[in-house]
Amino acid sequence: MTEMEEGSEPDPMAEPLALQAPELIMSAFERHYTVKELAQLWAWSAKTVFRRFVGEPGVLLVRREETLHKRPYSQLRIPESVALKVHERYAVKRKG
Repeated sequence: MTEMEEGSEPDPMAEPLALQAPELIMSAFERHYTVKELAQLWAWSAKTVFRRFVGEPGVLLVRREETLHKRPYSQLRIPESVALKVHERYAVKRKG
């Protein structure tokens, strides 16, 4: 039985989520930055930070859809580990 049936109890012998995907658990509890915080830290514009991170794996995208009286709105929450990877990708490599 691969899927849980409605009303059935979880298998106590099943492998815990922390062992199945430890990177997901670590990401949930690490520090998450806003676009504004990273823009200030790195002296980038908020627009640049948003563009760099919007498609990155692990970044949380919170989106409010457009309604009759409100425009659509998107917010990013960027885990510290993802921020470090992206920063290294764009850092100037010095020879020597």
